[in-house]
Amino acid sequence: MIASMPRGIRLLVLLALVGLGISGFELWQLREGAIEREPTGVLRVGVLPDQDQDALAKRYGALLAHLEASTDLKFDLVTGKNYTDILDRFVSGEIDMAWLGGATFVQARERAGAEPLVTRDTDARFTSAYIVRTEGAGASVTDYEGKRIAFNDELSTSGYIMPLFFLEEDDKIVPEAFFASVEFSGTHDNTIEWVKSGRVDIGVANAQIVQAKFDSGELSAQHVTVLAETPPYADYVWTVQRTMPRHVIMRLTNAFLELSMGNPEHAAILRANRCTTYLPAKAEDWSYVERAARAQGLLGGAP
Repeated sequence: MIASMPRGIRLLVLLALVGLGISGFELWQLREGAIEREPTGVLRVGVLPDQDQDALAKRYGALLAHLEASTDLKFDLVTGKNYTDILDRFVSGEIDMAWLGGATFVQARERAGAEPLVTRDTDARFTSAYIVRTEGAGASVTDYEGKRIAFNDELSTSGYIMPLFFLEEDDKIVPEAFFASVEFSGTHDNTIEWVKSGRVDIGVANAQIVQAKFDSGELSAQHVTVLAETPPYADYVWTVQRTMPRHVIMRLTNAFLELSMGNPEHAAILRANRCTTYLPAKAEDWSYVERAARAQGLLGGAP
């Protein structure tokens, strides 16, 4: 950017930047309108509060310990109050690295130039599950006209954005008109509990979390059943600020990619995060989610 300017103009720009307090190191790191800043102290890692606090601590504690050992960096876990809180903190620069859903990622990319880092192997073909109580279960979502439905959060990819997109595009269902009430539980765990307790008649949640609860025995097919699943889409991604230096991004990426199911400690981390490996991420992988987010007015420009 600066290097391509005429020499005289380049000198004036550099002097002006020095006058603003930007260091010589940062001037050399200037690229595409963003200044790469070497991490100092602790990297703040934001994760979406899509489950309760204990579950989040269990999922990410061992992973962050691995990243610290592999990169010699320090990390501080930030869960936030809700999805909007984590997104806003990332956009403002309060968070350095974040585990975002597809919808929050495309918004963070539009608003702050978020850089995708890695994604799980299970995120390429992610689905949302429609769950209902087993007793008196209908045959399809259309059997629940006039009933109560629960979503997760209005910025949840698997708990709202993509299910809403498919309901409107494929089934021609507008939830507010079709269901008796539309409620937001705040987490996938809450949505599942609301269905189980009878607070709502049907709920939509992250299919991985639903399956994990069946596998652990927290959910029983005697009480709750999966009515249907959405078509697949790309979902979660680890992302970093565009100002993070390239060499730090490579250290972080390599730390994720070295996790292997062949290593017992690594396997425990991978299982806790519901995958068997991490893969390099490309922004274009979330083009389908971007289309859904744009259709719902979450991004600028025409749907």
